[in-house]
Amino acid sequence: MADVSQNWLSCLSLDNLPTIPLASVLSYLNARDLARCSRVCRRFDEICSSLPSWKAWCENGWFVTTCPEEKTWKQVYIEQFMIWGKYEHCYTAIRRAWNQIEGFTRTFCPEIYSSL
Repeated sequence: MADVSQNWLSCLSLDNLPTIPLASVLSYLNARDLARCSRVCRRFDEICSSLPSWKAWCENGWFVTTCPEEKTWKQVYIEQFMIWGKYEHCYTAIRRAWNQIEGFTRTFCPEIYSSL
């Protein structure tokens, strides 16, 4: 009986999942947890690094909309996090407000906009 339960438990490992279902499960993680999972093994790193979540987090959190060809979205996210991570709790709100100020001054106050 112990052998059966042990075999059953070994089947529950995430590593036993095929790539697409595993990617689906990992896509529910936040950036910090996904980065941690990418350190588990090479396969997890490849799957975690290729998830589209990194692009969404770059665009929505850091307002970065382009990724250099030689980098992945995960690398871009980590670079931004290294620069702005300590302000993560307020960065998005401040950056959004700044973008609105830039847009307003570009349209209605070009002299001020050119000095920004």
